[in-house]
Amino acid sequence: MKKLLCILLVIAMLFSLAACSGGGGGSDDDDRPSKTDKGDKGDKGDKDNDDGGKEIAGTYYDTGSFKAFVPEGWKEFPQHDVFSDDPNEMDPDALTICKGGSDDWDLFTKPNIRITYGGAHTSLYMADESWYEDTETIEKFVTGDHVWTGFKGTSYGVKYIILFEDKGEIQYQASLMYETDNGKISLDDADVQKILASIEPTNADDIAAQAEHDGADKPTEQPAEPTEQPTEPTEQPTEPTEPATPAADFGWWEGEWYGWWCITDASGNYEKFNDYAWDAYATIYVYSDDTGLLMLWDMETSKDTPLMTSWVTFESGSGEHGTMVADSGTFFDGGQWVPGWDGNSMNFDSNHWSVDPEVSSVSHFENMIELVGTYADPDNANDTFIYHFYLRPWGMLWDDVKTGDTSECLYNDMMPFYYSEWYEPLLALGVDYLPDSYDEGNELLAD
Repeated sequence: MKKLLCILLVIAMLFSLAACSGGGGGSDDDDRPSKTDKGDKGDKGDKDNDDGGKEIAGTYYDTGSFKAFVPEGWKEFPQHDVFSDDPNEMDPDALTICKGGSDDWDLFTKPNIRITYGGAHTSLYMADESWYEDTETIEKFVTGDHVWTGFKGTSYGVKYIILFEDKGEIQYQASLMYETDNGKISLDDADVQKILASIEPTNADDIAAQAEHDGADKPTEQPAEPTEQPTEPTEQPTEPTEPATPAADFGWWEGEWYGWWCITDASGNYEKFNDYAWDAYATIYVYSDDTGLLMLWDMETSKDTPLMTSWVTFESGSGEHGTMVADSGTFFDGGQWVPGWDGNSMNFDSNHWSVDPEVSSVSHFENMIELVGTYADPDNANDTFIYHFYLRPWGMLWDDVKTGDTSECLYNDMMPFYYSEWYEPLLALGVDYLPDSYDEGNELLAD
């Protein structure tokens, strides 16, 4: 019964679910798709969240990934992992805290805060404002060490406040069902501010990642008094200082890419596609402000009707080429996929995935990237899968992958399925550009 209630809760709160890395020649900006106007995202000022020093009684609850404070008069509801075959398995990345709650049904009728978490080894699928009606931006505000942004909105008649925080490798989302027939809560409530201020990771890797992020964001403390001048001249160092780290070469990403993609861990209607693979194609545009556009398609789609489009940001990473990070985008762009199978478009927001060429299961292969993300049908929470893309610049041979070490990779065979009968013959013909579709490549081969 509890698992059934949890599934119903997931459906009711669909839009706040938590989910589960060189390019060819460049081209002028004028030849690239124009970037959309994302509007002014400037800061609106910090909100004062002082609770006057009032002590709030309560206890902490630890999910295994993070902990949060549960005030007296509130109740914690650990979330069952609805995608697990084990009915008793809990989701360590989700917790709901309900005001006046006593049983699972209260999560539908009483004010509550659902916290979802993305850590150093997980990722967080953020809610999208476009999924809600009557939205209103919330001014940035601070609780403890957390800086929150978000919006108010209505979904199926239920009023929500959706809050986000991104601490690099650590991300948080808090979804407040703030007004029901049985009560109200607000961001000004001391209990609510205490809960939001209390959230913190509880495993060693995530604690270190958050501490590193918080430390980097804090200015170095200045001495209160000027330091005393030494009476003797300071000794000059005998060794030269290390040179500054050179800026990442983001231009490496620019160009056309070829490879393959597959589906794993599929559930619901997509379970039949588990471990299926398709050849894949991509174009990456890099703009002068270190942003860009990724367009991905496969044998069933085309550049005009892509499988995925994503605005991206290029950041420093583990190596000279930096990291490509999702900014916003759509999977099953246009709702089309294999013939007779319409995949509902899923919008995603920042940090839905990131690609670091130096840190992946295929990083030992030259100029090979791995992109991994999670699809969740916005109309059916049970229809999900993990997608894996493996790509190299167009024109590059894969002989090293065919004979190389794949023991740490997803599969032993990491080759595109139509590599020998489609890709290699096109290169042999001297085709030095990526066709806009698999069929267009076949037409070139038939000529």
